[in-house]
Amino acid sequence: MVTESIFRLIVVPVDSSPNSMRAAEVALNMCKEFGSQLVVVSVVDTGVIFDLSHRIEGGRKVMQAEQELAQDAEHTLEMVEEMAEGYDISIKKVKRKGHPHLEIVTLANELKASLIIMGKGGRRGGSRLALGNITERVIEDADCSVMLVT
Repeated sequence: MVTESIFRLIVVPVDSSPNSMRAAEVALNMCKEFGSQLVVVSVVDTGVIFDLSHRIEGGRKVMQAEQELAQDAEHTLEMVEEMAEGYDISIKKVKRKGHPHLEIVTLANELKASLIIMGKGGRRGGSRLALGNITERVIEDADCSVMLVT
């Protein structure tokens, strides 16, 4: 009798921070071990764009910053895809734009994810004593289990 893995589908949000890259590595190991599907998501944070638009004048600079954030998100997804090749795992890459915690939780809910694996804090994370704001919100709002990687 074949039973479905408890971790049928894992979502891992990445932002190129060391913690998120470690979370991606843990997720790849778990997918290899449990035969899980892996969805990797990178979110272009509209909050950063909004803050920037209030600090600098000129729409072109804001548009350029938004393009750079989108390119960074795509590059980060490609980095994880290259990592996955070493595990002989295919991943699904998702790039979203919005508030990261909402986009992560919404995606996990849409996919009926079994688990979200994420870094303790990302690029915007604070001290090592506190969880990142995005991480805290995902833990509070997620309908599935959340594993933190430090």
